Amino acid sequence: MTLFRQLFDPTSASLSYVMADPVTRAAAVIDPAPNLRDSVGELLAQLGLHLRYVLETHALADGDTSLPELRAETGARLAAHASAPLEGCDQRLQHGDRIYLGEEMLEVIHTPGATPCSVTFRWGDRLFTGDTLWIGRAGDFSGAHSDAGALYDSVHTRLFCLPDEYLVYPGHDRHGHRVSSIGQEKLTNNDLRQPRDSILTMSRHPATLAQA
Repeated sequence: MTLFRQLFDPTSASLSYVMADPVTRAAAVIDPAPNLRDSVGELLAQLGLHLRYVLETHALADGDTSLPELRAETGARLAAHASAPLEGCDQRLQHGDRIYLGEEMLEVIHTPGATPCSVTFRWGDRLFTGDTLWIGRAGDFSGAHSDAGALYDSVHTRLFCLPDEYLVYPGHDRHGHRVSSIGQEKLTNNDLRQPRDSILTMSRHPATLAQA
């Protein structure tokens, strides 16, 4: 039986994810939010899991993560894209790389735009999209390191080409959504089903961007 949990921090509207191999109990956590550090630790202990990887989808040196503490407490390896400005990164990832948890495998899909180092992790038919693709919205392209055009291209060339049945698990949501699908986002994502020029126009007028 697959081991998987989704954790939500209402303060930051952040979503973190824990998955593990049911045989070896080797686990990974994706985008551990600071306020969820204790919850992650409790979940690992409750399920008898051994944290092997801390995976970051859109890491910048902004402190919005509990990864230093988790690494120190568990000895887990920190993995992020090769361009991520993270000190002490144990594994620099490239597009197409694979991360193994026993018999379980996560594939790295480089999806720059929200940040140059943004990635999506594919685990079977589940996509952990971080700040690249939110439910009903594009991800975050309001930051100093963001590129709205690159985000649009990443979603259309590397995510929307995947099967419609693939599930989308975002890094943030303030509207009570927890999971979507590629097919649903292609039909209803107001930012990304429009022509590319529309997202470029939005990026030039930050005041028009709704909060996540």
